Amino acid sequence: MASLEDSDYEEVAPQSVANYFFVDDDESPISFSVLPLHFDDGLKQEVADNAVFLHGTTDGGLQKVYKQVIGWKLVFEDVEPKIMVLSKDKKWISLVKPRNSFYEGTIRTIMITVHLLHFLRKNPQATERSLWEHLRTVFSTFEVRPSHNDVREHVFLMKLFNERDETLANSQVQIIY
Repeated sequence: MASLEDSDYEEVAPQSVANYFFVDDDESPISFSVLPLHFDDGLKQEVADNAVFLHGTTDGGLQKVYKQVIGWKLVFEDVEPKIMVLSKDKKWISLVKPRNSFYEGTIRTIMITVHLLHFLRKNPQATERSLWEHLRTVFSTFEVRPSHNDVREHVFLMKLFNERDETLANSQVQIIY
């Protein structure tokens, strides 16, 4: 009986990962926002090189995922913002739903900022009041309500998008806090 070597199989990169969280090389929780931000035109934000690993599940929870990731990007074209991470083998993976415990302590502020940017991109004529009502609705299942303090941590990111996106730059709401 012939045996198949591991090298006979090519690892298939998941297209999306749910119940996700990220750790550094010491297995400490870390946000994906420490990774370089990539844009569709090929430009990327430069940041320090950190080893960041994605944990989660795919195929409805049937398969575990553990992949090193080297970048991230935002896609605003869908109804909800889509966050994607770039695996070390240069494949984009869509993030579906974070692990609840990971969300509160590690990525809460970046997720609020991502939803803020997405809302203003889709609704450039929106008022500040409607923006905050939207954010409070989106994050209503969590104990702590979104606030200005959450997005202050990501002023650089908001400025970056404001400079690169005409719709955001012309938004009625001043997004730079």
